[in-house]
Amino acid sequence: MKLILSLLLIFSSIYSLSFGQNQQPVIESYLILTDGVTVDTLYFGIDPAASDTLDYDLGEANLPPLPPQGAFDVRFVLPLNNFSGEKSSWKDYRNGNSPYTGQVEHRVKFQRGSGDSMTVIYSLPQEVNCTLEK
Repeated sequence: MKLILSLLLIFSSIYSLSFGQNQQPVIESYLILTDGVTVDTLYFGIDPAASDTLDYDLGEANLPPLPPQGAFDVRFVLPLNNFSGEKSSWKDYRNGNSPYTGQVEHRVKFQRGSGDSMTVIYSLPQEVNCTLEK
């Protein structure tokens, strides 16, 4: 079963942290997804060095195609960038400075393995709201 979730993060109040070269992203969070048997973690956030496509310096890397049906897989589907095709990664950082306010959508592709359920656990800063849509 392939399921694409749309994770809409709404930064409802200005979220401000100090940042500088070689420090953590302005905002960093994670999603833990499981099918009841296999577990994987995805990382996402806001960083002044990020773009809307792959940022190798932030640990984003294009993943190979999905494995065959029946194999567990989760990944972010990154925005398309001029004819480059679909990109996917276990990390998805978007551009933003401190203080930051606004909305960011992260798309997650989930393929259940041998488990029979789907659970999503997430960690967000207190000022951030999240909507999961199917």
